[in-house]
Amino acid sequence: MGNLVIESGIAKAIDELFMEMLSKGGKPRLNVISGSMQPLIRIGDNVVIKQIRTKDLIISDIIVYQANQQYITHRVFSKRKSNGQLVFYTKGDMLINFDPPITEKQIIGKVIAIEKLNRILKLDSFCGKIINYFIFFYLFLFWSVYKLARFFKRKLIGKQKNKLVSFCYRFFWKMLPLLPQSLLKMINFF
Repeated sequence: MGNLVIESGIAKAIDELFMEMLSKGGKPRLNVISGSMQPLIRIGDNVVIKQIRTKDLIISDIIVYQANQQYITHRVFSKRKSNGQLVFYTKGDMLINFDPPITEKQIIGKVIAIEKLNRILKLDSFCGKIINYFIFFYLFLFWSVYKLARFFKRKLIGKQKNKLVSFCYRFFWKMLPLLPQSLLKMINFF
């Protein structure tokens, strides 16, 4: 989730240098310290960030934004206009719930590449786009099925134990990490 906590004076100075580098067209790297974006971005990976106009962000883009004095790297799932301002809804790939809505001012930049060990996945390359879109659509489908299963489990089943609904619920929950990992292993990137 967070990549850098801005607490001390040194961290604030680093933050200012980081923002200046971005504003001058630089492409800084942040080290990921959370598993919320697995399997695509794992703990210890570096993400390369590019400043971008927020109106150019599309659903499925991975962004870095600032909240609670932390940089957070999550995927855009929705964007809407609210009171004349763009509001973005994001979430980590391994998380079920969405983050609180974020504003344009909180967005630092877009992740354009992921570095791990000696490999780089450029998200604007053909292969990077396929992986990114596949994971996004898989997660969207999983999230929809998960919410539907929860609805059936709560509203339609009541207190009765329905083995089929329970099985489907557990099956989809266990399948979440498997399909993206299988795809990534197939193309031999990770």
